[in-house]
Amino acid sequence: MKVNQFNITENMAKVKTDLPEWTWDDIIKCGLAFARIMSGEDNSIKYKKLYWLSKKSVKELCTY
Repeated sequence: MKVNQFNITENMAKVKTDLPEWTWDDIIKCGLAFARIMSGEDNSIKYKKLYWLSKKSVKELCTY
């Protein structure tokens, strides 16, 4: 029997309420930033940029 992956625990619900709301504009900006990084030729630079992108807070990602 497969476990339902959409069951939300109390802890998950608490974390979910602390997240900022994303607008479509924010999602598109993050997607474009990710696409810009992934389109690079040099893998070492690509991985370094992805690492630094992963260290940004959600608020910073919205303005990135």
